[in-house]
Formats: sequence, structure tokens, C-alpha cells
Amino acid sequence: MTKSITSKELRTKFPRIKNQLLKGVSFRVYYRSKPLGDFTPIIDAPKRSEKKLTWADLGKYVRHSLDRKPFSAVDLIRSDRDDD
Repeated sequence: MTKSITSKELRTKFPRIKNQLLKGVSFRVYYRSKPLGDFTPIIDAPKRSEKKLTWADLGKYVRHSLDRKPFSAVDLIRSDRDDD
């Protein structure tokens, strides 16, 4: 099923449109009465892990930030992935 939406609707109602995409609904986007493109759901996309943040994880982040050593967000994410 394909629904038609305008670019303004996409901008203002994105949370609703995202939820419908997750349910399998496709969209054709129009800009100034001309078709601009199609949004179709990706069925085989991997789902995010539902890992919840624990107090131990929070302590690790706080300790890491209190070290006052420069670090990048990339390094922090890599260290988090290595713990799994």
C-alpha cells in the first residue's frame, strides 16, 4: 500500500510516518505538486539491540569522563562494543 504525502507533511508528521514505515506502509513524497521520491520500508534491516543502561555502565561513563583525558565519541562507542 502506497500513501501520498507532501514534503511538509513529511517534515511535520515524521514520527507518525516513521511508525507506519515500520509497519510496512510505503509513501510517495510530493514537492510542489510533483513527485519527488518514494519511501519504502526496509524489511530485512537488523533490529537494534534492546540493551538497557545499567548503573555499572553509567559508572563506567562517568569514570571515563572524569579522567580528564581527551577522548573521542568513537573511542567511547568502541569500548562499549568491546564489553559486549
